[in-house]
Amino acid sequence: MEAAFTRSRVVKPVNILIVEDSSADAAIMALVFRESGYPVKLHIVVDGDEALDFLFQHGRFTEAPRPQIIFLDIHLPKRSGLEVLEQININSHLASIPVYILSTSASAADRQRSQDLNAKRFITKPEDLPGFQHLMQYLVTVEFPTLTA
Repeated sequence: MEAAFTRSRVVKPVNILIVEDSSADAAIMALVFRESGYPVKLHIVVDGDEALDFLFQHGRFTEAPRPQIIFLDIHLPKRSGLEVLEQININSHLASIPVYILSTSASAADRQRSQDLNAKRFITKPEDLPGFQHLMQYLVTVEFPTLTA
């Protein structure tokens, strides 16, 4: 078991599932979490089918932990992020996990569907990598502490 020590107490790492088909975006997310100093265990999958296998512990993910937070892209290979979110939402074991939609989509329909499916936030990714890194730094420093407190 991985753990971090802070002021004489052991803190278990927070399991975070990143569902992202862009290796550059996934790398930025991992970098920002690593630099934050928060004890996290990142799990990265690249398509909707892998996300559901991870969440339902199928295939190569039979030992996968239940994530405490999910970052989910909408436009994924095999199965869309909205389809994944739908499955999360209807499962009583998963529905309480905060899901952040991070997508290049600015579609009002995607935003509304995400809200209807109880996504914590729908965030349109900036088009440039520095902008995306800045967005992730904001999420990690401002929102992440409230989710792990």
